[in-house]
Amino acid sequence: MNAMSLPVMEADCREPETRRLMQIAGDMRGRLFPWSWDEAWRRERLFRYLYWREQRQHPPFSVVGSGEKQDLEREIARWHDLWRRRIDETEALRLLTDELQVRYRKSWEEALEEGTSPLLASVGMPVWSEDTGALLPATLGSLRIHHAERFDDPKLGWSYNYGRAEAGQRLTVTLSDDGIEDLADGIADPRLPAAFRLAFETLRQVAQANGHRLLADTLIGPGEERLRDAHGHEAAFASVYVEFEHDDGSRRGEALSMRVFRGHFLKVRYTQDRLPSAGAGLHPGLDAINTDLADFVAHFG
Repeated sequence: MNAMSLPVMEADCREPETRRLMQIAGDMRGRLFPWSWDEAWRRERLFRYLYWREQRQHPPFSVVGSGEKQDLEREIARWHDLWRRRIDETEALRLLTDELQVRYRKSWEEALEEGTSPLLASVGMPVWSEDTGALLPATLGSLRIHHAERFDDPKLGWSYNYGRAEAGQRLTVTLSDDGIEDLADGIADPRLPAAFRLAFETLRQVAQANGHRLLADTLIGPGEERLRDAHGHEAAFASVYVEFEHDDGSRRGEALSMRVFRGHFLKVRYTQDRLPSAGAGLHPGLDAINTDLADFVAHFG
């Protein structure tokens, strides 16, 4: 669990009154203000992260999405007031953002500037993705983030690099929309296969240009892969695995996975250097990486 993960409490562990309030709040969010609730929840994730960075403890309150009785009572009263005043979704988000700014003593613009800074990655800290409203974790499995970069072409989005140099393991997460609108989350969007083929062909061409030969008998996929987080939530990806052999006889494994996440292509490339032999497979630590990746998609999807 990374530092900003909130513990999952089973509903039947809560007091009956708290469970009742959670049901009321959940109904009001989904029925009356689904878009503004979701956007405000995401914004509060960033505010909470920055609060934790400064205070090294979680804030003792939550504006939206809490499971605590006092917070839930305030949230229910707030939704009821917004509904009574016939506030639309856009104005509701503005008012919620105003409250977040007061409670966390920071403007939304300041939070975005701090949370999206590549400097955070350089010191191994989570980085906020403004495009998707999600927090890239500090670690995926045993690999820690160390670099974040925004491409000059806005269509290409951002890349986030993780690694363990001593273990010969590298991972790059890329979030981009490629200039395509209305991408459907998951793996069913008809534009995903072409993007996946292009990503794999680019990987192959770069490897070949660097003196690596694809070992066709090690190719697994492409196909659908379902990753599962620690709580049983699944995330489907289009995936492929293949090994390459260098002119000097060394081998490396490559795993490429893609899906649409929050209207953007989420591409994950994992590289394992110094494989002992052809067909040896990837490092067992990849299972932990996949678990954390599924958790990221489930939490922020």
